[in-house]
Amino acid sequence: MDETPWYQAKAALHWLWILCNSQMTFFMIHAKRNKEAFKTLIDRWTGILVSDDYGVYRKWVNLNQNCLSHLVRRAKALAQMKDPEIAKCGAWATKELYKLMAMANAPPTKGQSCNFITRFPACLLCQVLSVTKTLPGPRGSGRYVCPLLGATARELVDLSHGRGSRAYQQFG
Repeated sequence: MDETPWYQAKAALHWLWILCNSQMTFFMIHAKRNKEAFKTLIDRWTGILVSDDYGVYRKWVNLNQNCLSHLVRRAKALAQMKDPEIAKCGAWATKELYKLMAMANAPPTKGQSCNFITRFPACLLCQVLSVTKTLPGPRGSGRYVCPLLGATARELVDLSHGRGSRAYQQFG
């Protein structure tokens, strides 16, 4: 799912909302980019939402997954940071996310898949916790400790214990 600006006659800003799967794509033009427009689009749909980290999507009550392209962009941005610890974390995450995306084209064996799924969350947690002291929260809130996942400290602890948090649902 995604949305993008869509200019109507006389340059009135609307939003083109897109919902798709492997068999079909649905487009909706709506005057707003908000919870109301999102609910209009999804209606009673309850599938797995793959999206960027737009706030409306974060409140999705069913299963969700952050778009890998958006995560890669965030990881690459972190890899370019001046702080060497943050840059190292970003470079590591970029490399690991590319491995994950490669699995779509060359499916791993069950053993390789299990190895990645069990290794990645623990390694991610170690990488993130090594730099949390230097990571500011969005809009100065200090709430988020992981700019890659948008995960809170509580979610990262849950992730390390394999609990059903939003972060764990994304990678677990």
